[in-house]
Amino acid sequence: MTDKEQRQIFGENLNYFINLKQKSQAEIADDLDIPHTTFNTWCVGKVIPGFKMLNTLTEYFDCRISDLIDKHSENFNDEYQLRILMEKPHDASFIRRLLAYAKFLEANPEEK
Repeated sequence: MTDKEQRQIFGENLNYFINLKQKSQAEIADDLDIPHTTFNTWCVGKVIPGFKMLNTLTEYFDCRISDLIDKHSENFNDEYQLRILMEKPHDASFIRRLLAYAKFLEANPEEK
């Protein structure tokens, strides 16, 4: 993978998390106390921030570095949402309902 492709993937992933957070680039730049233009260069895939800022972004978006820098499948949104959901504590009733729904989806792939 070329550097340009890696930067593009990072920009796409960053925009995914921006949309998930339902904030603008400017709001997030302000939250992180960085220049708007700097943040924009990341969003458009011109630059990937350094490791320290990547860690800051993972804390802000509650994600992993790999979520920001790796190319993801079409199912990434579902996989990410499920991972976040499962990291939270749940009672046995919730787990049973979730398993039943997973079995339903497996038996009815057209419902996905």
